[in-house]
Amino acid sequence: MTASDAPDHGAERPASSTGGVVLVVDDDRALRRSIRRSLELHGYKVYSAANAHEARQQVEFVGPPDIVLMDLVLPGMEGREAANLLLAHHPDVKILYMSGYTSQESMRMGLLNPAQGFLRKPFDVPELLEAVEKALA
Repeated sequence: MTASDAPDHGAERPASSTGGVVLVVDDDRALRRSIRRSLELHGYKVYSAANAHEARQQVEFVGPPDIVLMDLVLPGMEGREAANLLLAHHPDVKILYMSGYTSQESMRMGLLNPAQGFLRKPFDVPELLEAVEKALA
């Protein structure tokens, strides 16, 4: 975990003006940082992780987020499996999967749970915000 990915340990978990605490889980550091900046500029509290192990540590330390933006293909453990483990302990957390694959390809490969939302990479900020807001609604 890099310093830019670490949560602000001195800060409380305030509800943002848009109402969400977000955990971004993706092995692409540049994408994590970009998503984090975009969401923070729109009032979200964001923390991030490069893989399922880091995500679990973040949740244990900071607490469960309102929503997880989860890459489907991660090193060590696929996103769906990581999401299922998180949901087993925190069933109210919303999951929004991200992938370069289409949702149909991801379902066919068994990576995507159709009950959760999906955001296809690459995406722009308006698409990101719309998907997060829809998932939190």
